[in-house]
Amino acid sequence: MEIPNLSGLADPKNVSQKGTGRFTADYINWARTLQDIRSQAPGWMPELMEDVDGRELHKAPDGSAYLMIRFRHTDGTETTAIPHAIMDHKMMPVAGDKIGARDVADSFVRGACKAAAALFGYAWQMWSKDDPMSRDIMHEPTEHVTERKIVKEGMIKQSTNEAYEKVEWPGKKYTKMQLGEIAKKDPEYLKEILKQKFEVIKDQDPKLLKAIEYVVSKMSNNGKQDFPDAK
Repeated sequence: MEIPNLSGLADPKNVSQKGTGRFTADYINWARTLQDIRSQAPGWMPELMEDVDGRELHKAPDGSAYLMIRFRHTDGTETTAIPHAIMDHKMMPVAGDKIGARDVADSFVRGACKAAAALFGYAWQMWSKDDPMSRDIMHEPTEHVTERKIVKEGMIKQSTNEAYEKVEWPGKKYTKMQLGEIAKKDPEYLKEILKQKFEVIKDQDPKLLKAIEYVVSKMSNNGKQDFPDAK
């Protein structure tokens, strides 16, 4: 059986963000990922590959552990297995004696998404930002660093930003107009909204705030936000 090619299937509208500052990361919820696979690659399901002793946790030399995750089709066809480390919220390996059921469960669904990117090409643009080779970036040729930068600004990220311009404004003025349209018609309006309503929108609709920040950032001359509190 041919392995599915799901490259380009991920919908930018389903991209979410977690973390803050340099720990910020874009991701697509694991349930959405597996639903897309069920829809576009029926019969394929993720599974854990056991080690030689029949254990699902594979031990690393330092005592931490990782999972080996592959996809299996209902006809018995298997993919190769992709390793995924059991990590904490800082993306550091969890010590073997500290690994709990929640760690294993969370690592499995995240690892299934990683395997879907590696094996099927699903949302690979976001995972490329987690390139292990970036650890040695200071020792790489300039052209390799430049190429990696282009990959990190891949199709998913660009499409997500473009989607921000199409978000409908819920306010009384310019109701149902898209943010991109408002930016062209009345650019100062959105800037004032951020200055005056930043905290309110942040609490009530953080996704809308992110979209406004992007649009305002794009229309500023230097490409940077004109508001100090925006992240």
